[in-house]
Amino acid sequence: MAKNTIADLDVTAGNNTDFLNTSTAGTADANTIDTMLQNLAGITARFYGDIGGLGTVGGTADVITLTSLSTYQTLEPALMLSFKAASANTGAATLNLDGLGAKAIRRQGDSALVANDLLANGRYIVQYDAAYNTAAGAWVLLNPASASVTGQHTIWVPASAMTPATTNGAAPGTAETTTNKVMVKTLDFDATTEEFAQFMIQMPKSWNEGTLITQAVWTHGSTTTNFGVVWGVEAVAFADGDALDTAWGTEVATADTGGTTDDVYIAPESSAVTVAGSPGAEELVAFRITRVVGNAGDTLAVDAKLIGLKIHLTTDAATDD
Repeated sequence: MAKNTIADLDVTAGNNTDFLNTSTAGTADANTIDTMLQNLAGITARFYGDIGGLGTVGGTADVITLTSLSTYQTLEPALMLSFKAASANTGAATLNLDGLGAKAIRRQGDSALVANDLLANGRYIVQYDAAYNTAAGAWVLLNPASASVTGQHTIWVPASAMTPATTNGAAPGTAETTTNKVMVKTLDFDATTEEFAQFMIQMPKSWNEGTLITQAVWTHGSTTTNFGVVWGVEAVAFADGDALDTAWGTEVATADTGGTTDDVYIAPESSAVTVAGSPGAEELVAFRITRVVGNAGDTLAVDAKLIGLKIHLTTDAATDD
């Protein structure tokens, strides 16, 4: 087999007799050997460029193409390359090397990329593994950005820090447990009238200004049947000089189920909450939370008592410098 790229070379030295279709055939003259050495030097130099990220990157943030210097003909096991990302990925991504077909880029351990594992102008090392992605083959990302400086972070906002709306506001509540005297401050949302509460956060500079994930933490009083509660969250961002009277973003509803009086319930993570108002770094973001009593999944016949809200945000920088 002709040795056209670094991936074609054999670990057994004697098997490397044909470089770019120049063969020793066991009786090579000096000119043939000279040509073979030149070809081998070219193969090595092209590999040096590929491992150094000199290939041409194209495609989109999540569907990346890479044209190597070596022009690989097959995806060999353990083939390693690097590239400079043109922009940050938004989620799962693929890499198509030299037109050989799009293969998933996976994290070590064989999980899909998350947003900002690749950052704009970041340099990344990938290695091909045919066993990854359910044996469909994948590029293993060896140095995801979010492994060290970015990823999902959490802000906790207790109900006591929220402001009930003047119009249809949730009622503040304070309770003490019977035996151990644990004090709980809540906002209590009615079972039939939709009520609201709000709070504001000046977002960190490291926030990537993308969508958010929320989780409601709540409890409820005594009731015998029907324990479904649906929490709704919406948000809007304000830049310097923006009017406060600005429309909210699209409400995202998340259903949960209670069951036992005065137990803590942590709702599932919401789907992505899009912040209205073209959010930017360090802007003020207002949040509004409600109990969506008109939703068919909201069946609890007594107040749903909100203890607080977790906000999951994604950062794209290590600090807020």
